[in-house]
Amino acid sequence: MKKLFYFACFLLLSFSISQAQIIRCATYELHKQRMENDAQYRAYYANIGQQMHAWQTQSAQERTSGLGTIVIPVVVHVLWNTAEQNISDAQILSEITVLNEDYSGNNGNRTQVPTGFQSRFGNGNINFCMATRTPAGDWTTGIERKQTSTTSYNYGDPTIKDANSGGLNAWDRSKYLNIWVVNLSCCLLGYTEMPGGPANTDGTVILYSAFGRGTGPLIAHYNLGRTATHEIGHWLGLFHVWGDDGCACSGPDYIDDTPNQACCTYGSPAFPVIDGCAHFKDDDSIPGDPVNGIMFMNYLDYSDDASMSMFTVDQVAVMRGYFNAGQFRASILTSNGCATPNGIAEINAATYIDLYPNPANNIVNINFRLPTATVLTVTAFDMLGKKLMTSEVHKTGEQNINLDVSSLQAGLYMLVVNTDQGNIAKHFAITR
Repeated sequence: MKKLFYFACFLLLSFSISQAQIIRCATYELHKQRMENDAQYRAYYANIGQQMHAWQTQSAQERTSGLGTIVIPVVVHVLWNTAEQNISDAQILSEITVLNEDYSGNNGNRTQVPTGFQSRFGNGNINFCMATRTPAGDWTTGIERKQTSTTSYNYGDPTIKDANSGGLNAWDRSKYLNIWVVNLSCCLLGYTEMPGGPANTDGTVILYSAFGRGTGPLIAHYNLGRTATHEIGHWLGLFHVWGDDGCACSGPDYIDDTPNQACCTYGSPAFPVIDGCAHFKDDDSIPGDPVNGIMFMNYLDYSDDASMSMFTVDQVAVMRGYFNAGQFRASILTSNGCATPNGIAEINAATYIDLYPNPANNIVNINFRLPTATVLTVTAFDMLGKKLMTSEVHKTGEQNINLDVSSLQAGLYMLVVNTDQGNIAKHFAITR
C-alpha cells in the first residue's frame, strides 16, 4: 500500500485552515513497513482477517467468557525539551479517565451515537490503571520523565524508545501498555505498534498537546483525549474503518458491523454522511450503508475528538479476542503492574479505606471502616518516593479523616495508610 492515503485524507482538509496540517495517525504506515520487512510479523498477519472474523462470530458469552473486566497497567514515558512539553501529572491522569470512559462505554457523548448505529455500540469492559509497581516490583507512579535535547521527533524515530540514545525504554510489554508522550514533528498526532511487533518498541507514541483533556497545552479539535483512544485501539488490533486503501472502497477493516467507507473523515460532519462506497462491498463483503452512511463517529476514524463516540460490538469482540488464551495480549491479564508495591502489605478484607475527591485541591477525605480500635498512620509521598507529610490518628468503626494537602504542589502522589491490620497504598492527584 502506498502513502496515498495520507494525501487523500489531507486533501479533505484543504478548506480548513485550523486543521489543514494535521495527520491523525501513522500506524498503518508502520504496519506496512513491518509487513514488508519482517517475515515473522508478515506471517502473524497472513490470516488475521479469518481470526478477527472468528472472534466476531462467537456468541456474546463466548466472547467474554472467563475474562470479565480486563485491567491494563499503563506506564507513561514523557520526553520533553521545553517546559510546556513536560506535561503535568493532572494532564496524564485526565487521559486515563478518558480511556476508562471510552473503553467501558461510559463516555459522556455516547448519546451522540445516531439511532441507526445505537444497536452496534460496544462496551469494551476494559479498564486502565496507572502502574503502581515497576518491573522490579518497586513503587512507581507509572510516570517516567526525561529531558531531551531533541526538539521534535519524526515518525518512527527509534531514539524515542532507547535510553542509550536519549529516550526511555519500554517496560515489559507482557505486563504494561507503554505510552510515550513527545513532541512529534509537523502534523502528526500519534502512531502505534500493532500486535506482533518487536517487544522493545511495543506501545504507542502521542503528541504531548493531544494527550489528555481539560488541562495543559492542548490543541483545538484534539483536546478531549481521543488520540490515545484511537491509538490504543490499534494496540488492541483494530484497523482504520476505511481500510487504508486510498479511498478505493476495497480495503477491509475486518470488522463486520462497520459500514464500508471510502476515505478517512476529518472535522465534525453532520449525520448522515453518504460516501461513494454505499453500494459497494469491501473484501469482507460488508456493505455500505445508504441510509446511515459512514460511521465517522467511530474511534477508528479521523474525526475531531468531539465527534468520536463509539466502538462497535464487533470491534470490542476483536479487542477482547487478543486477550484470549494464547493470543498476543493475554499476558496482561496476569500482570501485577497495578498491584501493591514491594514493602507495602495488602490490607485485609475486613478493612475498607477510600479517599476522595481525586483529584483533590486542598483537602483529601479518607473514609475507612475498621473492625477494631486502630492506630492509623497516614503518609503522603511524592512521585519519587520522598515522604512529604505524615499523620497519626486513633480511630475505630466507620470514620472520616481529612488530610490537609494545601501545602503540596499540583501533581501526582501516593497515599500510604498503615493500620494494625495491614497497609494500603493509593494514588491521588492535586490540582490547583
